[in-house]
Amino acid sequence: MEQKLLNMIAGIMCVFTIALVAVLYVGQGSAVLARQQAKDDLGSILAMVARQKDQMTKDDPEALAHHLSLTMPAQIDPSEVSIVQEDDLTRFKISVPGISASYFYDYPMAGNCEGIVDLTYDESDNGGVIELTCDGIYVMTKTIRQDRLYLDLSLPSKVFDAVLVVDAGHGGKDSGAIAGGVEEKDINLAIVQKIRSNFDSRKTKAGGDYVDDHFSVYQQEGIGTVGVYYTRLSDRSVGLTERAAMANKLPADLFLSVHINSTATGRSSTINGTAVMYKVSDKSGRSKEFSSLVLDRLLTGLGSKSKGLIAGDEIYIVRTANMPVALAEIGFITNDAERGKMLSDGYQTDCADAICTAMREYLQKIHK
Repeated sequence: MEQKLLNMIAGIMCVFTIALVAVLYVGQGSAVLARQQAKDDLGSILAMVARQKDQMTKDDPEALAHHLSLTMPAQIDPSEVSIVQEDDLTRFKISVPGISASYFYDYPMAGNCEGIVDLTYDESDNGGVIELTCDGIYVMTKTIRQDRLYLDLSLPSKVFDAVLVVDAGHGGKDSGAIAGGVEEKDINLAIVQKIRSNFDSRKTKAGGDYVDDHFSVYQQEGIGTVGVYYTRLSDRSVGLTERAAMANKLPADLFLSVHINSTATGRSSTINGTAVMYKVSDKSGRSKEFSSLVLDRLLTGLGSKSKGLIAGDEIYIVRTANMPVALAEIGFITNDAERGKMLSDGYQTDCADAICTAMREYLQKIHK
């Protein structure tokens, strides 16, 4: 008898639970299931965007004209969305404040998704982060129209009339040459940051609102819009293959790498001066011409001693570059006086200005 009573109570509770779920479902509609599905979709959401394409294009007929279209909730200003291009240049992180996983069902995303191989979502302390992965290196432009944020991807060759790549040698765990407690990687980076400042001083926003963490954009008479990319702008490790691959994939018109020289033993010495390596196997002779111009401008700008042009084919990035390449050895870190100069802000600026002048001049020459 007691067992029958327990079974009856269990049956009543089961019926009550089913009824409660039904009430909740009716009260909240498909949003309950949508939010659960959103949780299930955490991670890759590219397939989810594809499923929502028809619904989204009804609400936003312009969506498929863009690579990605995001609708912002009323409480979020689209201008508050931050977009950062990752160091490998194939990924973008889109941070949207105040959203959770259910955002993707409450405000469906759409777009033609051309060139996008993956979309992932993760939650952060301030909202949500969408990571967009591309099948190559692209320039992203963003357009805001009322509550819509449109993102578009273009090949650099379609955006810029010319492309330059500037490389700060070494970085991260790779210190390069060391003398007097100074690491080569730090001087290289300081000079490249000043190179960026030089190009940024000529910067233009013509053509769109670029997501441009890793490049400068400027106008050069007789050429048009020039994009300048940097292999690193912080103290991070970058593989030799990555440096050359960036220049080749873009593809760049010119590739310049900044380094600091050292004696073979790494001991202090009176040896000093500036040298530039070039690609001997470049049968067009353009690598040698470009390197010669870089050397000339550095000698004039720095007043340093010439150590001449040096065959650099044994250096990976010189050997594998598909465009005119120059590897500038600014001075000797093992020479106390020259090291002191290279640590000074003024000397670094003069060096950067000389390199920028050489790059612009040679670019002008090959684009005649």
